[in-house]
Amino acid sequence: MNTSTKFSFIEIINDYCITIPHLQRDYVQGKIDNRDKLIPFLEYIYENLKLDKVINLDFIFGYETDIGNELIPIDGQQRLTTVFLIHWFLAKKSDDYQQFKDALIKNGKPYFNYETRINSQDFIYNLISKEISLSDDTISKNLTSSKWFYLPWQQDATIAAMMSTLDCIQDVFKDDSIEDWYRKLLNSKLIQFEFLNPNAIELSDEFYIKMNARGLPLSKFENFKANLLAQIEENLGSQMKTDFARDIDETWSDSIWNWTVKAQVKYDTAIYNILNYSFDLLNAQNHIETPNNYSFPNSISDLVTKENIKYITDIFDFLCKTVSDRNYEDELFSNNVKRLLTNVGFGHFERLLLYAQLSYSLKFELADFEDENYRDFVRIYRHILINTNQSKKTEYVSDLRPSRYSELIQTIHQLITVKNPYQSLISLETNNKILSHEIEKAKIVIKFPEKKEALQSLEDHGYLDGWLVNFMFLFQEKWDPNFAVEKFKEVWRSEDKFLYQALFSIGDYTTHVSWSGLGPVFYAGKANKWNRVLANNNANENPRQIKVFKKLFQYLIIDKIDLKHIALPLEQDYKYYFAKYPEILINDHNLFVYHELSENIELMTRTTLTGSHINYLGKALKLHLSSKPQINLDGFQFYEHLVEWSTIKYNNTEILFFNGKNWLINKREEILFSTSINSKDLVEIASDYIQKKFL
Repeated sequence: MNTSTKFSFIEIINDYCITIPHLQRDYVQGKIDNRDKLIPFLEYIYENLKLDKVINLDFIFGYETDIGNELIPIDGQQRLTTVFLIHWFLAKKSDDYQQFKDALIKNGKPYFNYETRINSQDFIYNLISKEISLSDDTISKNLTSSKWFYLPWQQDATIAAMMSTLDCIQDVFKDDSIEDWYRKLLNSKLIQFEFLNPNAIELSDEFYIKMNARGLPLSKFENFKANLLAQIEENLGSQMKTDFARDIDETWSDSIWNWTVKAQVKYDTAIYNILNYSFDLLNAQNHIETPNNYSFPNSISDLVTKENIKYITDIFDFLCKTVSDRNYEDELFSNNVKRLLTNVGFGHFERLLLYAQLSYSLKFELADFEDENYRDFVRIYRHILINTNQSKKTEYVSDLRPSRYSELIQTIHQLITVKNPYQSLISLETNNKILSHEIEKAKIVIKFPEKKEALQSLEDHGYLDGWLVNFMFLFQEKWDPNFAVEKFKEVWRSEDKFLYQALFSIGDYTTHVSWSGLGPVFYAGKANKWNRVLANNNANENPRQIKVFKKLFQYLIIDKIDLKHIALPLEQDYKYYFAKYPEILINDHNLFVYHELSENIELMTRTTLTGSHINYLGKALKLHLSSKPQINLDGFQFYEHLVEWSTIKYNNTEILFFNGKNWLINKREEILFSTSINSKDLVEIASDYIQKKFL
């Protein structure tokens, strides 16, 4: 296109694909609260079209791409979108809609398009290409009732505004003669624009910015920047303000733009998110609670210091450096930066970890992300964040929250006193149990560097996530720690039944997870959910569990006995039955309650007591009998019931009841067996009784 050319919408569509770039805001001209401006604009167009008068809608500021058939409007998006919708409506009312459709859809692509708003792209494509009957209802109702319309589109600001505009067009353009008006637009330039190409004329950056915002309210970012610059000038002087403004508008623009293209986010949104995040963390260093967003000047005046502005400048400089330098290609860092720019998936964990990554990189002028000390630092701090948690019955969940930020940020500074974070750790004194455990591991790494690889390998196991309290003995014994860690991985890849068999044969390794009205609730672990047991952070229970785990590895490594051949315990208590009949734990939540009143153990089929229960020996008996192909268990009820969980019935008549110690028969008046003839276990005795008496 020439520097300044008058053209109609149809003329440009014939030659160019109009692409609204991703830096542009949503289409807002049709928003409900803008109707007082939109309707007079539509009425102006309507009256002039009715009189065949030329309408000049001012200039469009934009450029052509290198491909040559794409027009990128920088200023004029709102007017172009409204004019597109007018053309669509008039074409629908005419006999020339196919001609409009052919002009707007070429090679399966709409020639009026929003670059990165996928919903808007799909809506425009369907609006043009699908069959739509315009009834007496509003156009928006016609559209939302169409089969191709996705209801979530109504939540998209641009689509909602387009439909609102179409309703307004429908209301304003009521004249019966409008059936011929689309042909008018085809044959004459009744609606005109002028085009200005910045590549063909010399325009300053200031002019470009003013053009892009002409007549529009300032965005959240522009307000943020304006107030921030004013605060910098007030606190630090005009030169500092000038330097910071130049950095935002020039120094960082190209690099941050490249990030925003990858992240598919507006440039000003990305800059705003970086600034807001930076002030958030700076504030958190000295305050317990942190706000989500900042207002000026009250909440930020004391944060605009020379030191803090330099820190923010350093963050931007480092982010810009990582875009172009291949030494900084790191998936974890890149993902966190993307979350920062978009503010999507950017929770407490990601916010604090990114702050840690940036703080270490800036403190030591990091040359690349392959630096061993950097990777050790990220590993340590990641584990600190993961293990800042709270317990549920079968898992740990994050307990990160704003009130913890100050302490966790202070931990970062403690870890970067020297470049080697393990050296920083062993110099610390703390009452924090999470940090204390990291110090415990650091002492091993520093004293026995040959054990570092094995220790970090165990930290990476998904069942532990860095919490090795129950397994530090693996690095304190004389055996090869690498072999011991591989044995750990082998064991917890085993079938659960052999693992239960081995562990319960040695002792009680379970975790006490809650109290109930019946008694304490325990968790035995299960496939993919062993973390609550293996990474138990209850210091009162760890000694008991460590004793079991240590004995297990002595069997495996010293005695070379595998899981299947560890002998059952001599005493026939609950551990014996869990070990001999481990199937009773398979495929359930593996929670059980110790019923204090009856001194009995009830398996829980849900994670709460409101679910069904079943006596652990009753389930073992059921599985034991079911394993015999000659036995038909029709008529038997092995109760999973809140009242009768220890009862076994045959044809609705009780035949056995377990009181926590013995099977009772004959209306619970007689013990099934005498201890003097107890050569079989309770499951086998009950099985023999049922087979003999009822089968």
